[in-house]
Amino acid sequence: MGLILFTGFSTAQIASDPEISALFARFDLVVAGPYEEEHNHSRGLRGSENQELLFLSDRYLDQKDQMLWGKRRLEIELTSEHTRIIGIPPVKVGPIITQDNRGRDVV
Repeated sequence: MGLILFTGFSTAQIASDPEISALFARFDLVVAGPYEEEHNHSRGLRGSENQELLFLSDRYLDQKDQMLWGKRRLEIELTSEHTRIIGIPPVKVGPIITQDNRGRDVV
């Protein structure tokens, strides 16, 4: 099983704290840096272009280009109880999927 961590910590913050560095070393991939909506380019695994992908093992190296520049996809699950969306929505989709067609919050 692979482990990916999304964090608002910058690479400098991670490197400057030995405890954080030791914890993050347990992951295969770290998406580092704060999300900045104005830099959301709707591509790849990063939420915004300012974020860095830190490959800490070789588990995902063969998918590097896809994770940087690939087309984003969403998985949508609709049931009578809930609507669940998994993935990173493209910029134009994100703001319109906060509620389902019954007015319920999307989880």
